[in-house]
Amino acid sequence: MLIDLHTHHDPRAYLEALSRLDGLPRAVPEGGYRFEIFDERHVGRPDGARSGRIMDEVDCSRDAELRFMDRFGIELSVVRVGNPWLGPFDREAGMIWPGR
Repeated sequence: MLIDLHTHHDPRAYLEALSRLDGLPRAVPEGGYRFEIFDERHVGRPDGARSGRIMDEVDCSRDAELRFMDRFGIELSVVRVGNPWLGPFDREAGMIWPGR
């Protein structure tokens, strides 16, 4: 049995909630969501490109994740929401995510 012990899953509702926060971390709606953890000053990209990576359908879709698992023969995944977890949310808002 092949088990993936470190699977991130970022439901679209989670990224939408991150996009409504002020400051960092944030998810910027831009061809999906561009996930930013660090301030641009700390990235130091000489080309001036924005930091962060685009979160695509595989990051947001349970069905896409299941197709990925099937493709690579993964039978079980331990799933957790990706960075920054629930830290940016107040206690009340953070308590809703584990049940989603």
